[in-house]
Amino acid sequence: MSTSSRRAATRERWRLIGIRATVACTGLYGAMKVYWALGGSLLLAQTPVPAEARQKLIDQDPEAITSHWQFVAAVALALVYASAVARPWGEWMRRMPRWILLLPAVLTFLMMTARAVLLVIGDVGVIWFDWQGTVYLAWWDLLLWSPYFLVWGLSWGLLAWGHRRAATG
Repeated sequence: MSTSSRRAATRERWRLIGIRATVACTGLYGAMKVYWALGGSLLLAQTPVPAEARQKLIDQDPEAITSHWQFVAAVALALVYASAVARPWGEWMRRMPRWILLLPAVLTFLMMTARAVLLVIGDVGVIWFDWQGTVYLAWWDLLLWSPYFLVWGLSWGLLAWGHRRAATG
């Protein structure tokens, strides 16, 4: 196997990892939101949101339920979008400038990765200084939510990178 064909195989492998990880993380987040909207409570009290918002989630406030369903709709759109980036549909999409198709994935990558990194810094500060008795939530964010958002954000970055590489060869 030549060097160029090995590189192409490696690029394709990473492209597929990006697609699968993006779909898996996005689908898992959507499933969690559906579960919460239908009354589930697993991990609800550990969400990294302000206390008042968390209490609305726990109390199944109508606004909180509506927000869950809005996130479910956004997740459905994100899954359709990821599918379009992974495998463009039809000639019209192939003619579309790549930056238009890739911009949402790149922005999502940047925002989710920044969220993960910045909140890790904040969580360490909260844990270190035992700030306002929120150490319990900081540990949850540090060990669950931030790593999840980091993996999810990196998967969007891989999705965009894989599409760019596939399009440019």
